[in-house]
Amino acid sequence: MIALVRTAVPAAWSALVAWLATHLDLPEEALTHLGETGSVVLVPLALAVIYPASRWLEARSWWPAWLTRILLGSARPPRYD
Repeated sequence: MIALVRTAVPAAWSALVAWLATHLDLPEEALTHLGETGSVVLVPLALAVIYPASRWLEARSWWPAWLTRILLGSARPPRYD
């Protein structure tokens, strides 16, 4: 269950980042190259950055457990027995 949460929460953050990027008053040049499918491309792109960066920082203990809970959904890494 922890693995599912730690995958779903960063995906939700990625969707939020993509939504914000498409709804903020950004310069048109910033999103022009993405075309009409900009938000469809932004979600996996944001996830590809957010999830590995969160795991990398978590492994090095560079941030507190509460921030890990916010970004990954759980401060406890999954165990596969």
